[in-house]
Amino acid sequence: MEACGGSQHWARHLEQMGHQVKLMPGQAVKAFVSGNKIDVADARAIWTAVQQSGVRSVTVKTESQQAVLALHLMRQQLIRFRTMQIIGLRGLLTEYGEVMA
Repeated sequence: MEACGGSQHWARHLEQMGHQVKLMPGQAVKAFVSGNKIDVADARAIWTAVQQSGVRSVTVKTESQQAVLALHLMRQQLIRFRTMQIIGLRGLLTEYGEVMA
């Protein structure tokens, strides 16, 4: 499968059913897509990417691993949002003659 939103969830379910799951990074699959973005072309690209020896697969993560990654992502987004607000406030204050370093 292509590693995208929801793929970790489905990979865990398929492993519980006894299947061997290999998640392929989207960048690796994109290199093998020919033509328009349709399901058939995507499936063919994923199959081709899996056959390549140099393409590394994405490991299937547990729910706890995904939770930790989600926390890190939310923290990064909060930091980015706070930085954007600070820069915007500094810009507005500059318009009123209040210049800060």
